[in-house]
Amino acid sequence: MMVEKILVGPGDITVVDKPCLLEAIGLGSCIAICLYDERHGIGGMAHVMLGHCPENIREEINPFRYADKAIDEMIKKMREAGSKQYNLEAKIFGGAAMFSNSIFRIGEHNIKAVKEKLAEERIRVIAEDIGGKRGRNVWFNTEDGTVVVGTAFGTTKEY
Repeated sequence: MMVEKILVGPGDITVVDKPCLLEAIGLGSCIAICLYDERHGIGGMAHVMLGHCPENIREEINPFRYADKAIDEMIKKMREAGSKQYNLEAKIFGGAAMFSNSIFRIGEHNIKAVKEKLAEERIRVIAEDIGGKRGRNVWFNTEDGTVVVGTAFGTTKEY
C-alpha cells in the first residue's frame, strides 16, 4: 500500500495522525524540523527559513518561516491531534552554509535558533544532520518516525 506523500514547502507546517511521507526538498540554509510522538502515531514537519520572528513583523509575512513561531504552531497542532508534549522527540536537518563567503551565516543562525527553541520547550533532539556545505532533501515516514536524508550528490542516510 502506498502512503500519501506530502510536500512541506518553505514556511509550511504539516501535522498528520496517519502514516504519510512528509517531504522537504532543496534544503540549503533552511531547516526541516521533524517532531514525532511514537506513542500516539503523530508526526509533524516544519520547513523553516529563518531563526527568530521579529517583533514588528508585517501581517502579510508568513510567521511560520521562522523557527520559533513554526515550532510553537507545530506543538499546538500536534497537541490538537492528541499528542502529549512530553512524548515529542525531534530530528533536525539542514542549516547548510551554501555560500562560503557569506557574512550572514544564515544556516548557523537557524541551527542555533531551532536548538534553543526545542530546548526551551523541553523537546529532545534525538537525531540531526545539520551544517556543512551541501543541500539536502528530507523524507519523514510518520508510520515509524524514520527520516531519510539525501544530499545534493546522491548519498542517503537514515535517522
